[in-house]
Amino acid sequence: MSGCRVLLLSAAVAVATVGCNTELTLNAEALEVVPSSAQPGDEVVFEFFLTVIPARTIRLSALVDGSTYRMETLTLNVNGPFEWIMGDAADLIAEYGTGVHSSEVVVLDLEADVSVSTNLATFELVEPVP
Repeated sequence: MSGCRVLLLSAAVAVATVGCNTELTLNAEALEVVPSSAQPGDEVVFEFFLTVIPARTIRLSALVDGSTYRMETLTLNVNGPFEWIMGDAADLIAEYGTGVHSSEVVVLDLEADVSVSTNLATFELVEPVP
């Protein structure tokens, strides 16, 4: 984008000039996986603080152990807590196995080609207790 200037404020916050006098604020932080210990039948949710101002088309990518588990494209104007449902823990166990896993969310502004990432968060996948 001609004249587009991107200023990276920290690892998780980007501010870009995206048009005539329009400034984009993109932030993703404070990721928590709920529940932190999940078994089949539990709904796993990635909760984090998300800022996308003004409304933009973004791509969310959920990474588990460094590989993409889920992607979703949304148009959002948000500045606050955000919940992204990953689904049943059984599906995550089928993909990654039991044990402790790392997770991260990457947020890409598709129009400005600017991305930010949350912190890494860990969670445990366990087999059901009989």
